[in-house]
Amino acid sequence: MRVRPIAVVIEDEADIRELISLILAQAGFEVHTAATGIEGLAAVRTCQPSVITADVGLPDSDGLEVTRQIRQFSNAYIVLLTARSEAIDMLRGQESGADDYLTKPFRPHDLLDRIAVARHRKA
Repeated sequence: MRVRPIAVVIEDEADIRELISLILAQAGFEVHTAATGIEGLAAVRTCQPSVITADVGLPDSDGLEVTRQIRQFSNAYIVLLTARSEAIDMLRGQESGADDYLTKPFRPHDLLDRIAVARHRKA
């Protein structure tokens, strides 16, 4: 029996959360979603995903801080998603423990390509 990999999508904008969920589900992931940082941390603890996408601008907390907290108990592949595209923002994302950083709007295949490369490296 083949086990599907798990992904958690932490995104406050419902349309974007649904789009990312659909992209990951079509790629074979079991997807869990969260609209806030607190919900996202709980989902990551409960589901133990191999992939996490997190928005930097969450309503209850900074996505960078959520990433730092996740790194305390998970080695999942984390992609930060944000409208911020300055080099300093990308550096802060890496310093928080994120593995990758995509600016919005992004193309679905860009997200999937990055996840595929990361999964291949771990295999």
